Amino acid sequence: ERRQVTTPEDAFALVAYRETPQLASPSYQFRHCLTPHLRKFQVDYADGPWRGLVDGNNNWRNFVKRLRTWLVRQARDLLGISRLYQELRETNETLRHIALTLSAAQTSDAAAVASLQSLERGALFVVGCARSGTTILTRCLNCAPEIMLLEEPLFFLHEGVADFARAFNKQHAAMGNRRQKGSFVAPARRSEFGPLGLLCRLHRDHRYVGEKVAWGPLGFPDDWPRRYLDFQSRHFLHSQYVLILRTPVEAIWSMHKMFPEQPLPRLFETWLRSTSLLLDAYQLFPNCRVVFFNDLSQTLIKRLAHWLEVPAPRTRGMIATNAVRSRVTSGAPPEPLLAFESLCVRCTEIFADLRASFSPATMVYDTSVNRWDYFFGIHQRIEALLRELTPPPSGETALVQRFLLPARKATADRASLHWKTLKLRSGPS
Repeated sequence: ERRQVTTPEDAFALVAYRETPQLASPSYQFRHCLTPHLRKFQVDYADGPWRGLVDGNNNWRNFVKRLRTWLVRQARDLLGISRLYQELRETNETLRHIALTLSAAQTSDAAAVASLQSLERGALFVVGCARSGTTILTRCLNCAPEIMLLEEPLFFLHEGVADFARAFNKQHAAMGNRRQKGSFVAPARRSEFGPLGLLCRLHRDHRYVGEKVAWGPLGFPDDWPRRYLDFQSRHFLHSQYVLILRTPVEAIWSMHKMFPEQPLPRLFETWLRSTSLLLDAYQLFPNCRVVFFNDLSQTLIKRLAHWLEVPAPRTRGMIATNAVRSRVTSGAPPEPLLAFESLCVRCTEIFADLRASFSPATMVYDTSVNRWDYFFGIHQRIEALLRELTPPPSGETALVQRFLLPARKATADRASLHWKTLKLRSGPS
């Protein structure tokens, strides 16, 4: 009825108005509604609605009681209907708001999905072991206006960081780095979540965005190869990857000078696991190029720019000859690595095989040997060296591995056999 009903009087007036909409006076509505009932009991009320309604007539008293009960019930029903109508109006408004919100969210999600798909095609990553030339290569590529590579933000470890730009800038400020391309990003004007939000914003101004990762002996969890490949394959499967390798003796010697507190076996393990990760990445991601530290030059940068279809950046003076030449003058490893001479020789053999298997011109695997068999053989050699670097278990650990673990396995096998026997005996349930 679109009339505000808040009291029983309003509800009664609404009932009367339904029967005689042409009557506007509430008092006349009351008399008009009451007249049929009074005439039924032959009560003469003359010219006033209450005149003649006083006597000892029990019928009249009963009628008034029933009439009052009926009026109260009708008023309560009308009040309930009015409140229900008001709730329905509020519910409709809420549903309309939800529908608009869902529509906006779906539009936003569609835009976000399209943005992430565009980002996947336009992402670029430089990956390698620490002290292998990742920084020089990244800064050379950053000379191109179309490329924006961040230096070691480690996206896969900070996926849940809300204001990633602020955290990244704070990290490099604590390291004493200048605010320049690669170590600083402009703060966001609006809220953006995680590294993907930052990359989507940067991708609006650059054709290629990404990061460089240098695997070192510090700052990474034990399962970093698995976590990195999981993150990258989930978000950047079809992105571009530049994998860089350096002679193991030179890389490990350089890491030893940067991390003197780290034991040498740990540095050998870092180089081996990094190399294994690069091989997995080359097999997993379809757009990979493999380069070598000693080949860093303006010619190599031009090849990478041609592959990325961007103008070759001007890197004059950035790649110094003394920065990429070998500092190992003799065939023997430097003095700190003499205790691991045999290990150095076998790591160098793996590196030499890899360098001979990739074309310097195309930067891809280019030999007559089956690719899958070749990489499987390299992985086996790396795993054999990693097993040699793993320290033997202590006396207590060896005792547990020799006696306690087999006993626990035998107990579990007996329990499993017992439950299978019970199940066969009991039959189908």
